[in-house]
Amino acid sequence: MRLKNYIHQYKAVFKNITALAAIQGTNFVLPLLTIPYVIMTVGEVKFGIITFAQSFFSYLLYLVDYGFNITTTREISLRKEDKNHISHVVSDVLSVKILLLVIAFVLLLILVYFVPMFQKDAKMYYLGFLLVLGQAFVPLWFYQGIEKMQYLTYANVFGKAFFTVLIFILIKSPADYVYVLPLYAMGNLISGFLGVYWMFGKFEISWKTPTKATIIYQLQSNWYPFVANFSINSYISANVIILRLVTNNEVLVGYYSIADRIINALKQLLVVFFQATYPMACRVAQKSHQELLDFFKKMAFPFCFTVLLGSIGLFFFSDKITILLTKKYTQEVSYLIKMLSVTLVIVSLNIPAYQTLLAYNYQKSYLKVFIICSLLNVMLNFVFTSIWSIYGTALAVILTEIFITAGLYIALRISNYKHKII
Repeated sequence: MRLKNYIHQYKAVFKNITALAAIQGTNFVLPLLTIPYVIMTVGEVKFGIITFAQSFFSYLLYLVDYGFNITTTREISLRKEDKNHISHVVSDVLSVKILLLVIAFVLLLILVYFVPMFQKDAKMYYLGFLLVLGQAFVPLWFYQGIEKMQYLTYANVFGKAFFTVLIFILIKSPADYVYVLPLYAMGNLISGFLGVYWMFGKFEISWKTPTKATIIYQLQSNWYPFVANFSINSYISANVIILRLVTNNEVLVGYYSIADRIINALKQLLVVFFQATYPMACRVAQKSHQELLDFFKKMAFPFCFTVLLGSIGLFFFSDKITILLTKKYTQEVSYLIKMLSVTLVIVSLNIPAYQTLLAYNYQKSYLKVFIICSLLNVMLNFVFTSIWSIYGTALAVILTEIFITAGLYIALRISNYKHKII
């Protein structure tokens, strides 16, 4: 009976977890399945170039996302019955995203024109900008907020699966490496188009012409979440970029990229859990802090234990995973997987603290943690990578994740004591 009540109580959460798992699975697992083929076809050097470009585009993605997946999700989840309010929010957010897209493309033009590294692969970067364009219009924040993620799942799974198949059909020689990123992007373009179409059609959202004041409000109110999100996510991309700058070795970048792709694909399970439980955590926190703690005991802590078991399995089967993905045993990749597997556990442990800070809108507290740890990561990367190469990069990542997790709990305990978790 208790199990039945538990499932009924968190039915919406479980639906969101299933839908988000399908989305993140297609976002990362499908591209992961293409790694062996892409490496064999374009070579490890070109694969390193592709990964470097993807890391660069991730910065533009964070710029265009502008923290809306956190702030707007929260706002919609708290007022999801108010269609008029949501219509205004949706219109404002889409308008800001268009503005940020223009800024992102101008930044790309400047880099391609002035930086030799970008000039050499200009065609790939221009085509790769479709990654940013596609992601910008995927209204994840809307469907998360109303807890109807299944609609976005259909479009995402179809689009990503279709264009993953095209990777095997169209990528036939090393020269085709320029088409890998735009093919990955096409799935997002499809899900973004259908997501917006359903949003205005099926869910009866109407367009409310934004004013200058509402645009400025969105930019100002989302500034702290944007900086925090940009800081924490950009350091992940900085790892590959710094490795490339320090070692000037595209083969090593390729090795690290393979291990990093595997770990990041598994980290999407953590993202799924975070995004699926976040709207409910916000609502529960409005009732009482004790209910939020009970929510974490029932949902977050069992999840962290499951992640621990998965990380142990990843550590012991790293050799076989390496052979499966690269079609050969590569010692560097296997060792990196072993090292980075511990980050899955560390990141899962910070979910309750981060969600609590977000639910109570303690923006400055988590912003300080992310900025300090991002700067620390850059420092550690340059020092450790120059000494231990790719293993130094992995060590910098592990230490950064430890500092982030500890910092979030310390921020709750010191600055916001009444809402502490531990």
